[in-house]
Amino acid sequence: MAAEKIIMYSSWVIFYSICPAVSSNDVALPGHLMPLGSHQAADTIAFVDGFPQPEQFFDMFDKNSKAVVFRGACKDFTATRMWSDEFLRNEYGQLQVSVDKVKEENRYLPSMKMKIKDFLEAYHNASWYMIDTLPKEMWHDLDIPLSIRCGGYLKRLQDIVIWFSNKGSKSHLHLDTVENINCMIAGRKDWFLVNLENSKNIVMDHDEGDYCSVDVEKVDMIKYPFLRKIPWYNVSLEQGDCIYVPHGWAHQVSSQSERNIAINFWWTSMDTFNYSSCSDGSLKSIVDLNFTPGEQYRFQLLQLLTSTKEPCSFQCLHSNIVSEHTGKKLISREDFNGIDSNNNGLIERDEILQLSLETLENIFDGEEPGAVNIRGKFSSSPPEQAVHSKDEL
Repeated sequence: MAAEKIIMYSSWVIFYSICPAVSSNDVALPGHLMPLGSHQAADTIAFVDGFPQPEQFFDMFDKNSKAVVFRGACKDFTATRMWSDEFLRNEYGQLQVSVDKVKEENRYLPSMKMKIKDFLEAYHNASWYMIDTLPKEMWHDLDIPLSIRCGGYLKRLQDIVIWFSNKGSKSHLHLDTVENINCMIAGRKDWFLVNLENSKNIVMDHDEGDYCSVDVEKVDMIKYPFLRKIPWYNVSLEQGDCIYVPHGWAHQVSSQSERNIAINFWWTSMDTFNYSSCSDGSLKSIVDLNFTPGEQYRFQLLQLLTSTKEPCSFQCLHSNIVSEHTGKKLISREDFNGIDSNNNGLIERDEILQLSLETLENIFDGEEPGAVNIRGKFSSSPPEQAVHSKDEL
């Protein structure tokens, strides 16, 4: 009997040396192995009815990096009123769009091109997700959100994107380097949001794309301890609602309805409001708007200087600014010399501010701004397997 006890004891020693015990404290962690946000009650986000005037929007929300929900703000958009599957098939069925093959975000799978009419035939029974720049032929079914109609916003517009699927779409926990107004044209989406300051405590372990690989349906609080006490906001956007998400706010989005369509407007952050642009009567129609990638390139260059806390040498720019999909270094020696106007071998803030949009766009060789990484990080997947750079909102 004593020998049997010794053998049994030895077996347990071996077992525990291979499989260390999980402490009761770990098992009792609030939210452990539960959906994102289960660890504590959500804070309440600000909301207003409709879009505020541009000056109010900038003063109350934009310059303070404060998210806000605009209840019913897009309910009168033609898209919100008219975009049934039948309408889209009849009006825009021949247009081509990019479609992801899965609804759970996977940045290593390629998207596929198809006509809208073919997507509409299959999306209810397929794990497809239409994510693309909205074809310009469809823009006239939208309005420019009142809050960004002047003040400088429209000159910094980066993209207008459509997100269309049935229920079950799910993004990574991630952040964006652009400002965002997202509008629900159909259906509902649930948002997990973290403000700018607290987002700095989230480890984006995929810094080639500013996202965290945590399983948002089953959060491992042992592996991701920074999520144990993170304050967060919970928002459910219904059809007709819009939300402003400032750049740098971490967020994760899931859809619940059988059919959901969202449209978002992305623009580059700005420090000051141009009041004169609100009194010159030069408001454009939405179909006359253009994207300005040069402003986002400028913003990213300035962000790199901020992170290094000093002027940047050629090596600094050359090694840190890459395509996140291919790893291509985007700043050549010739590009650097074009930025270094005083020829001192260092790039300073004023030199970046003086660059024209045309010069900036030439320097970055037309790389999609969303695919520019300023930490020298890139996806390890082959270029032909890299998906487009429009991250799930």
